[in-house]
Amino acid sequence: IVSYLDAAFAKIDAVAKNAEDSLNEAKALFQSALTKMMEPKEGWEERNMVKELALKSGDYLPSKVQTGGSIPVYGGNGIAGYHHESNIDSEHIIIGRVGALCGNVHLVRGKAWVTDNAFVATGISDNLWNKKFLLYELISMNLNSYATKAAQPVISNKSLRDIRLFRPSLYVQDEVSRTLEKIEDKVSILSSNLTHTLTECAALKQAILRQTFE
Repeated sequence: IVSYLDAAFAKIDAVAKNAEDSLNEAKALFQSALTKMMEPKEGWEERNMVKELALKSGDYLPSKVQTGGSIPVYGGNGIAGYHHESNIDSEHIIIGRVGALCGNVHLVRGKAWVTDNAFVATGISDNLWNKKFLLYELISMNLNSYATKAAQPVISNKSLRDIRLFRPSLYVQDEVSRTLEKIEDKVSILSSNLTHTLTECAALKQAILRQTFE
């Protein structure tokens, strides 16, 4: 029985590993494309990040008063809960300001609440920036590396003041964004498939155990 179980579980584990390897390869492909496509090219205009984006902290909203509604609450580490009210609407770029994962960047469409542990990037001109391109450019910068090295890492306007953004034409921004988005979509699909595969593998192991010992 032990030999049978070992052989069966080894095959199941191989399926799970193949799925995980495919996801890791897709993530590596996206990261490679992101790095290459965000390298400044001739004609890309250099801009000061803090002046270009006008980063503003959100509003205090402790977890104990979040009502668990349908509106996501963004804190320093990404989504930190849900609420029934919002303090932003339409399309915004949000950057985590406080916490271990500060520097994470999100493009939020629609209503959301941004806490004082995150920045909202305001004053972004749609005539100059494709926000999706800007999102990818900010992700490529690894903003977490600019956080203060303390028990509670923090990113401030001051720590970002010397960072430069590089802005190509809107046409180039659109092309780059579409390419990266296609790769990112494939990564998302593979990630979803991996989750399903791992769940199915675990269920199959349990089914085999029940069949063997019942």
